[in-house]
Parts: sequence; C-alpha cells; structure tokens
Amino acid sequence: MPLCLACESIKRNKRGEHGHEALSPTGKRYDYAPFAQAIVKVTEYKCQSCGTLWRYEDDKNDDFVGWSVSP
Repeated sequence: MPLCLACESIKRNKRGEHGHEALSPTGKRYDYAPFAQAIVKVTEYKCQSCGTLWRYEDDKNDDFVGWSVSP
C-alpha cells in the first residue's frame, strides 16, 4: 500500500522532526550507539491511515537520524 499524504510529508533522517497524528506507537527499545557513546531510543509506530510501519531514532549525538520506514 502506498504512503498516505501525511506519511509522505514526514521529513526523514533528521532528528527532532515530528510525525503526524495518525501514527500510533507499537514498541520502544533502547540501543547502544557505536563505541558506547550514548543510548539511542528507538520507537516504532504504525500509521492508522495507510498501515506504514515507521521507526524514530533519537540519538543526541547524531542529527541525521530520526524518522525512517521500517523494513
């Protein structure tokens, strides 16, 4: 199924960007960044409109993580 317009508008790979109101959290985990610099919080979401699975990575040491479509 293709992305809905709200999902298409999400800015990917940039920390601090917002998702949209139809995203529902489905899980959360904590990973270690390379070289144990920090803990990275990963939250997974599902769009209630189009069913797309998303993940949001919050790594305070990397500005180029953020929203991405889950494989």
